[in-house]
Amino acid sequence: MPYAIINNIRMHFEVSGKGDPVLLINDLSAPAASWAFQAKALAPRFMVVTFDNRGVGETDLPGEPMYSIGQLADDAAAILKHLKISRAHVVGASMGGAIGMELALRQPRLVRSLTLACTWVEGDARFLHTLESWISLAYRVPIEERYRHVLYPWLFTPDFSRRRRTSSRPSSARWPTRTRRRPRPSSGRARGSWRGTARG
Repeated sequence: MPYAIINNIRMHFEVSGKGDPVLLINDLSAPAASWAFQAKALAPRFMVVTFDNRGVGETDLPGEPMYSIGQLADDAAAILKHLKISRAHVVGASMGGAIGMELALRQPRLVRSLTLACTWVEGDARFLHTLESWISLAYRVPIEERYRHVLYPWLFTPDFSRRRRTSSRPSSARWPTRTRRRPRPSSGRARGSWRGTARG
């Protein structure tokens, strides 16, 4: 696996394909591997760059307990510079979209185009409180249960949840998880990511 020392931490990244560079930036706590299907589809025409944000996946967990969207954008810029990429198409999902917007504001010459998916420009009080609650719960739930208890309620509709509860399957049945791989302990990861949002 390729690594580089970026802003004083060891960061993991992957490069595949050939052509114009495309940088894929992920959401909160999601590793670069979650872009696998998109990277495979893009690689025949583009050079695809994915990476683990600080504190996620194979990238080191920084010593400081909190870090901002701006710091994550600086990490993304440093990855591009490390790879000697002068301009790239940037795709950001959720928190990755906020990182992408901040990257475009800070380093506009690096961003050839910007594609945003399910993201935000500025969070209101309710939005920020919801995220703080989500993060607080995440670190109180065992790693193996986090997707089931913390993330799934955000992904599935109320109707899906209602039908599941009224199905004939036992209520104690486990929801499927996205991976059986046991990640490293993640206490403190991205806790400060929500403190900064891209300026609108």
